This record gives sequence, C-alpha cells and structure tokens, in this order.
Amino acid sequence: MAETNSINQKIGVNYDSNADIMTFSFTSHPEPAIAEEIDDDIWVRYDQKSHKMISLDVLHFATRLKNTFGNSLIYQERKEADLLESLVGIPGSLENG
Repeated sequence: MAETNSINQKIGVNYDSNADIMTFSFTSHPEPAIAEEIDDDIWVRYDQKSHKMISLDVLHFATRLKNTFGNSLIYQERKEADLLESLVGIPGSLENG
C-alpha cells in the first residue's frame, strides 16, 4: 500500500518590511536547523537528521513582486463588513461563523 503524506499543519508567514524578507515557518516554535541557499536569495532551513523543513526565507520579496508584476500589484488590508461577508466558503468568513 502506498504511503500518503498529509499536511495538517499551519504555515506561519512573516514579512519584515525593513529587510524586505518574507519568511514561511513550518514549525510552531524556533528549532535548530541548517540553512542552505537553494536559489538566488532563497534560503531553506531544515533539520539535518530528519530533513524536515523548518522555514523558507525569500529575500528582496517586495522587489521580486514589483519586478514580476510591476507597480500594479498593491497589497491593501480590507476590513469592510460587506467584503468579508462575500467570502463564501472561506473558513473564518462571517458567513461561515
């Protein structure tokens, strides 16, 4: 029987605007890890024994977005109730509880 892997964990995301680094964390708390650059300015931290990924850092994140999508891609946080109510099917939306 084939083994299946299930990802039932939350991924933490943090953006440091001063350093322009987006970090994706795959653990709930910091853990010792080895860091390797896997592509230009993309770093992965992993447990050397288990090869479990601890985090992924993307350096120059906003610059990469601007270079890829131009100035038209702008992030704005919205909290208007009518917008939130329109998020049908998304956990945590007003319609879903």
